[in-house]
Amino acid sequence: MGIKRGFDRFSATAGEALSEGDIVALKDADGEAYKADANDTTLRPAVGIVGKGGSADDKVEIWIRAIADGYSSLAEGGAVYLSETAGDETQTAPDWAQKIGAAIDDDRILFDFSAAGRFVPEARTFCATMPRATGWTKDGADKALDMPALAFPVDVKVVRAYAAVGTAPGSEKTLTIKVNTSEVAEIAGTATTGDDEDLDIDITAGTAVAVTAAETASGSAANLDLILVLRTQE
Repeated sequence: MGIKRGFDRFSATAGEALSEGDIVALKDADGEAYKADANDTTLRPAVGIVGKGGSADDKVEIWIRAIADGYSSLAEGGAVYLSETAGDETQTAPDWAQKIGAAIDDDRILFDFSAAGRFVPEARTFCATMPRATGWTKDGADKALDMPALAFPVDVKVVRAYAAVGTAPGSEKTLTIKVNTSEVAEIAGTATTGDDEDLDIDITAGTAVAVTAAETASGSAANLDLILVLRTQE
C-alpha cells in the first residue's frame, strides 16, 4: 500500500520492523510504534499509518490523516476499521471497532485517526428478545409472527440468533424462522431449539423488523421464543 497524499504526521521510534501502509499504535510500555491490533489491548487504539518505515529502533514517519492506494475490491463509501490482524485494516467491524477511515473508491482509503471519539469502540453488541411469539399456521408457508413492532434508531446487523419452541416440529418436519426474508434459525424433527451463530443481516435504521415462521407440519403452532444478537453498524 502506498501513501498518495498526507496531511498531518509525526515521527516515532519503531518497536519492530514497520513498512509503508502499516497501521500503528504507540505501546504504553515503551512509547514506541508497533503494528496496531484490535484484538490486543496493548496495541490499540491505532494512531496512524506508516508513510516511511524502518527496522526496530529506527525513526519512522506516521501519518495521522492520509490517502493511501493499492487496495482492491473495497466497498466504496464504506467505513474502514482497525483489524484484528496486526497492522491491517478491514471493512468488517471487529468486536472492538475503531473506525479509522473510509473507502473513497474501490482501491483507495482516506485515513483519519485525528477525530475525538475514534479511539472509543463504536460497534455495540446487544440482544433483542421476542418471547412467546405466535401467529403462524403449520402449512409450509411464511407467516408473520404476532409480536410488538420492532425497529432500531441506528443501522444494525444481526450476527446471531437463538430460537426455541414448546413443541418440536416432528419427524421429517422443519420450522424455519426468518428476519426480513433472511433465514436466522431452523428447528427440525424432534428438536425444540435452533440457532445460527454466523449471521450477517443488515437492518437499516427505522426499518420495521419482520419476523416470519414457516413450518412443514399441520395444525396450530406452538409458542416461539427468539433471541437476536445484534451489533450497531457505527
